[in-house]
Amino acid sequence: DVVVNWEAPADASKPIDRTTVQYCITVPAAGMTCPGGATWTDADISGDTSGKDAAAFTIDDVLDADECLFVRVNTKHDGNITYGAPKLAKTGTLSDPSALSVVTDNVTHRATITATNNSSVPDSKLAVLYRDESRNFIIGIIAHGQSSTTVQGPDWDEEDAISFGVVAVVGTYSAVTRPDGADSYEGSYQMRSTNELWDGGAVPKAPSSVTVEATDKRGTIAVGWDWPWNEANRAEISWSDHDDAWESNDEPDSYEIPYLKASKWYISGLDTGRTWYVRVRLFIKNGDEYTFGAWSDIIPIDLAEVPSVPVLVLASGVITPDGSVNAYWAYSADDGTSQLYAEIADAVYESRAWHYDDVIAHVAGAQNVELKAAEIGWAAGSTHYLAVRVMSSAGKFSDKWSNLVAVKVAPALSCSIASTSLIDETLLIEDESITVKALKDLPLSVTVEGADEECTTEVAIERASDYRVMRPDEKNFDGFKDETVASEVIEGSGTVEISADDVTGSLDDGADYRIVATVRDNLGRSVSDEILFIVDWTHQALIPEGTVQVDNANYAALITPKAPAGALSTDRLDIYRLSNGYPELIYPDAEFGKTYVDPYPAIGELGGHRLVFKTAAGDYITEDKRMAWKDFYDEDNDQLDIPVNIIDFNGIRVEIEYDIDLSDKFEKDYEETVYLDGSIEGNYGKSVKRKTNISTSVVTDDIELIQELSRLCDYSGPMHIRTKDGSSYWANVDVQRDLASDTAHKIAKFTFNVQRHGAQDYDGVPLEDWR
Repeated sequence: DVVVNWEAPADASKPIDRTTVQYCITVPAAGMTCPGGATWTDADISGDTSGKDAAAFTIDDVLDADECLFVRVNTKHDGNITYGAPKLAKTGTLSDPSALSVVTDNVTHRATITATNNSSVPDSKLAVLYRDESRNFIIGIIAHGQSSTTVQGPDWDEEDAISFGVVAVVGTYSAVTRPDGADSYEGSYQMRSTNELWDGGAVPKAPSSVTVEATDKRGTIAVGWDWPWNEANRAEISWSDHDDAWESNDEPDSYEIPYLKASKWYISGLDTGRTWYVRVRLFIKNGDEYTFGAWSDIIPIDLAEVPSVPVLVLASGVITPDGSVNAYWAYSADDGTSQLYAEIADAVYESRAWHYDDVIAHVAGAQNVELKAAEIGWAAGSTHYLAVRVMSSAGKFSDKWSNLVAVKVAPALSCSIASTSLIDETLLIEDESITVKALKDLPLSVTVEGADEECTTEVAIERASDYRVMRPDEKNFDGFKDETVASEVIEGSGTVEISADDVTGSLDDGADYRIVATVRDNLGRSVSDEILFIVDWTHQALIPEGTVQVDNANYAALITPKAPAGALSTDRLDIYRLSNGYPELIYPDAEFGKTYVDPYPAIGELGGHRLVFKTAAGDYITEDKRMAWKDFYDEDNDQLDIPVNIIDFNGIRVEIEYDIDLSDKFEKDYEETVYLDGSIEGNYGKSVKRKTNISTSVVTDDIELIQELSRLCDYSGPMHIRTKDGSSYWANVDVQRDLASDTAHKIAKFTFNVQRHGAQDYDGVPLEDWR
């Protein structure tokens, strides 16, 4: 039933022909106003309301949720209608809210309220209600279009049950301050929902006595807790590898445990080598509705293990001050982590302990590092003891530093020739006097300083300039610059003496040389010092004298050297055999006045001998720069003139006096290289191979010769060959024998394939030994 009262003034200027009452049922606009475009219905009123100011009528309808009743009065004059302003006649109720969810924090006493406002009234809101045994008030407002809010509640620790609820309202509310510090609002409403939606009961409490322990199974932990909230029927475990996961977009993992009152749960599949963070909360689940308790404190558990103590290895134990050394180590950890970091320390032993404060190198992932002495500041001569320790990617250092490894920075090398046995000598060159160092006698004494016990000192004699002179064997003439003629090595520093026996080249009278002293260490470093000198022997060689007598019966030569005037007791001779070839040394260091035998003098006019005078220093150059030797030939009765060719082997001498054919082939040690561009380069060696073919025929009457030649066929050792062309040398002889016979003759034909090689030893012998 609706009763409407209105005022509609009318006069002659504004007459009213008809008055009409209308109503509409609709969802109000903001401010509880009638929205534009609403559908209006004329009220069922008996009779005309013109000239009246009241009416009553009945509406056969109901207000649905969120709807209100509006009434208006319209006036009409002629064809003009004036619509009256809508008047709110009756308010309905708002739609009930739904989907209430409450999450409380029992430490801060804050609660997050989530709910759905189902009302279509644009300025409707949800009032959040709080109640316990002694308190009941509005604690928060959820504005239209929003679904949640966080409110500050009172201290409810002493309460056994609290509840949070929501109700839909249209009205005005303002915040007020409560003595207990909780949020609260006061106001009035024009519409509200019929029902309040509540969620609550016993106070949700966090689990207590939460424990997290590692298990024997790799990557598995055990989480335990108690249930102080008896009404809870579920538990949730949440875990992450960083402790701020619950406040970041990198969300933690979680697992809902459906078993009522479970007190332990295992989390498997966790990566080892890191720290994990775990927390637990209890909650109530009824259908799709959840009531959560507060999270427990975050509990960390470290699944990382300490990496193994590494073993340090250095590529070298000694380095130079400007050099470096590579350090290596291996990383190992049972938790599967990799090396994050390593550092090498230069350890110092103080107060009966090693200290590792001086870290000289840092490495990220690698297991090696190059240590440069200059960059670190290591001084020459110092020794350093290095150790390494490693850190895993989980941030754990090895329990101890590694083994200590020593590296020595080699001291600076020095070398100086402190003294020698050289003599200062003044020479007049182009009317100018100059002073030089001269070697007058052997042994040459050289004292070198600078090397320690770990170094070696080498003293060498080198030619300072080229020097040309004929040598007794006529194979070599030149002495080349930088040629080493003597060398001696000692450990550390000291004095070196070079005698004639130590000279491998020749110290020529009048030639220029230098003493080169070199100190070397085990790192390959070296430093040298040198002194220039000339050779000017105090005692110089003389032209020798002597006689040679040929023993034709034994095909030998007897040589008796004689000392010339001025010879010293230390002077000696070298005896050479002259043949169709180079002179061959057959007896070195022969004595004057003693007879020596050449068992294999050459046959014919090319044969002979050379006597070379030689001082104790090995000099064979006279004071007037002549060669100090004398050659003996046929005019000196030094000629073996016999009509045979001779092969000596194994104590047997074979004389071949028949006609023979000689065919010599000389093969040089030569290698030819042909390049892609067509050029050819030859490389010559010093040796020449001589191959000789000897052919002869022997009649069968000479049975003794045939027997000797047959023995020669089977002999496998060295043989000495002398042929009538003046050749005399050692050789290997291969024999081919051919026998032919007919009714008149029987002939043995022998062919010898001869390959020359060097003598096994000196051929000459003293006369008494030969006899």
